[in-house]
Amino acid sequence: MWDYDGLMGKACVYFERAEAVAVADDDAFAIWLLLGLEFLLRAPLAKVHPALLADPNGDSILHAAGFPGSPGGKEPKSIQATTVISRLGRIVEGFTVERENEATILTALRNRELHTSEAALASIDVSVWLPGFTRVAEVICGHLGLDATDVVGTQTSSSAKLRCMIVMRQPSRPARTGRNTLLTVRPAVLMSQWNSSRSEQLMSASKTMKLCET
Repeated sequence: MWDYDGLMGKACVYFERAEAVAVADDDAFAIWLLLGLEFLLRAPLAKVHPALLADPNGDSILHAAGFPGSPGGKEPKSIQATTVISRLGRIVEGFTVERENEATILTALRNRELHTSEAALASIDVSVWLPGFTRVAEVICGHLGLDATDVVGTQTSSSAKLRCMIVMRQPSRPARTGRNTLLTVRPAVLMSQWNSSRSEQLMSASKTMKLCET
């Protein structure tokens, strides 16, 4: 259930599906990347021990250690993504507070898309979140001794670099919006989300859009 190879394999499958989407602005590109990120974030914990991904309540830890649960007991349950992210900061060198903030925002964006009526991904330009995704993926892959380009894909990496150039060089523009699709994020969240070299540009862009609130 919390097998390292299985998690990495599933992450790669989802990233390959994102690569198959021709246009980076397509919502399908975003959702496959963000779904794959969930498994990539869990992989370092699984590599240490599967029990780090098991919910401490019930028999989940026993299951992770290879022991049977109680007769008639509940199915094993995983820890939440927020707990995964907080544990990565203690296990993965380079998973700084900035990377933790980025991973948290990316997870919140995915949850907003999947668990609410809002078209979250249609309300935020890919240039806002893709560079942060790439930075998080590079740190995790580096810790695992993997090349991020091999794991995430060349198209994703190239798109992230292009979007970084766009957000640095071009004036801000409104995000794509639709009825009941706007997200909200406090400006301070963006400041912590992106590194200082880009914070002024992103803050300028955020004045014309609403992003996901964490």
